[in-house]
Amino acid sequence: MTLVSNHQTGKFVWGAEGKDAGTLDAFFDEIGSETSEAITAMSMDMGPAYEKSARKDGHAVNAVICYDPFHVVQLVTKALDQVRRSVWQDLRKLPDQQAARRFKGARWALLKNPDDLSDDQAATLRKLKRRGGDLWRAYALKEALRAVFAGDLPEEEVAVLLDRFCSKASRSRLGWHRSSPPPKRFVNAGRVSWPQCASGSTRPPRRTQPPGSTDRQPRLRLPLRQRCARTRHAHPRTHQARTPTRTVT
Repeated sequence: MTLVSNHQTGKFVWGAEGKDAGTLDAFFDEIGSETSEAITAMSMDMGPAYEKSARKDGHAVNAVICYDPFHVVQLVTKALDQVRRSVWQDLRKLPDQQAARRFKGARWALLKNPDDLSDDQAATLRKLKRRGGDLWRAYALKEALRAVFAGDLPEEEVAVLLDRFCSKASRSRLGWHRSSPPPKRFVNAGRVSWPQCASGSTRPPRRTQPPGSTDRQPRLRLPLRQRCARTRHAHPRTHQARTPTRTVT
């Protein structure tokens, strides 16, 4: 089933059986080429069928294609799960068979949003954080991308942060460039993503900046490395250990 809705009214205006390019072609044929070419923005999932239909001559050739942030983040979430599976397979080869069994319950701790974790899942996530490695780097990248689409950033910052995300993902040595999708696709998706399509009450609030900070570039910080705590020090002192942070400013 393909349903077309109006962003301004929130009401469905057209529907038909099927979910391929031919189905959406029927919608454009019904409204005519003049109305189709006047469309300024279209939001859709990241499947190729609808975009293929929209880009045909006489259809929505002038529209900005907008991807739902949920589908963009879903791509990197699937990549994270691939890393998790790889780590689990490596643990199964160890003499300690219980290690793989204990790790198997970490799936939802990694895939769920941090605010939705149970106490046990939060404890599991803290253990994975202390362990570090590829799995924690993949999780940090997933959370960084999710923060980019939290809805409180203007379009310009989203584009810059997505460029930096792709750079970090490419240099993470996690093998994501060999899986689907390659990191570059996140940039292409983000540049035409939800912030451009939002209008009226659906527009995300723009972040207010203090005086004199208008030229400051947004930053993307990821906890990619864990520093080893020093066991000895020439001048012993008590201090609180810092926790690696991920901030988008």
